Amino acid sequence: MAHVSYLDAIAEDFGTRDDRLRLAAVNFRRTKMIRADDVYRSASGKIFVVPDAERTNFYNLMLLFVIFGNTKLVRTCVDARGARLEIVDALGQALLAESEAFVDPVLARALIADLTTPGWRPGARRLPNPFRELPLDDLGKSRGYYHAATARLARAALPPEAVDACMRREVAKAAAFLPQLEKLGEAAAPLRERIRADRDAAQEFDDLLDLLRKN
Repeated sequence: MAHVSYLDAIAEDFGTRDDRLRLAAVNFRRTKMIRADDVYRSASGKIFVVPDAERTNFYNLMLLFVIFGNTKLVRTCVDARGARLEIVDALGQALLAESEAFVDPVLARALIADLTTPGWRPGARRLPNPFRELPLDDLGKSRGYYHAATARLARAALPPEAVDACMRREVAKAAAFLPQLEKLGEAAAPLRERIRADRDAAQEFDDLLDLLRKN
């Protein structure tokens, strides 16, 4: 791959040329989270480019920046596993409380699974992007999706045990919270839908097993 600038790589990976992501990439370069040995000069001046070997690392750092909105928090997530597990647990609860029109629950669970894998590093493989559309409206003032979503979750007063059970695919445990979630109205609608979908899928699987046993 020929010279691919930071902004071009962001456009290829995320479908946006938002300069906030480019500035975050420059910050990651300065703090050596992105390899800094590929630079070329054009008519418009010096341009940083992404080496082929860095594309996975670059993509993951950009996705984490969109999520966390703060390069320091991204570094904490990358370097400190204990802190990452705590942060990612809250992130998983927020993602799974979202509407499926905004977040793909399968990819959300895969993202959380990858980030909680022992020894995870951002250069290993591309993280799943659970967003059907990047939450760029939440990006700004050192805040990103994570802060906005966890604040919304807190305001909605969703039982964390219900979200946690849903995240871990503990179907029966999650379903037991449905009566409580019904009382929370629209704020809990996405989570109720997610739990019911998991419950229905589990029931269909059980029905199939029963049919196979009878045959």
